[in-house]
Amino acid sequence: MFLKPPSNKKQNKISGTFAVKFKTMYFELIFNSFAVDDLTSQDIIKILIQSREFSSKHSISGCLLYHNKEFLQILEGDEKVILDFFEVLCKDKRHSHVTLIHQERVEKKIFPNWSMAFKELSDEDMTKLHNYINLHEFNNLMSTIEKPTTAKQLFGFISQSILKD
Repeated sequence: MFLKPPSNKKQNKISGTFAVKFKTMYFELIFNSFAVDDLTSQDIIKILIQSREFSSKHSISGCLLYHNKEFLQILEGDEKVILDFFEVLCKDKRHSHVTLIHQERVEKKIFPNWSMAFKELSDEDMTKLHNYINLHEFNNLMSTIEKPTTAKQLFGFISQSILKD
């Protein structure tokens, strides 16, 4: 009697040995923060350029949303790189009240083709989103959600629907 190999193993028909297929795991982190009062649009462009350069160099992807002095960002990639980068971001003087919303290991990135997508949300965008979620209440919502993957799905829905415009 022959046993079937587990689904994550592939049998080599010639040698009869098994090769284990490992899934690539990524780490994602979602946070929000508030821009300092004197942050200019030029400063935001510099942040985005620096973020894209760092992200490209370290195979990080993600999305940065900005509205009315508030940032909401997702970072995806290697866990150590993301956590080290987040530590640096927390010390950045261009924003304050950095709040970690969500972090977990995942099998799939939401933004695999973006070093750092960006959208400055207009008041019109916010009105469109109001039926789904108020970004200013995002942290309160996250504290009531039992499954952290819901945060990822919610962020993906919000950011991808805006980026389609």
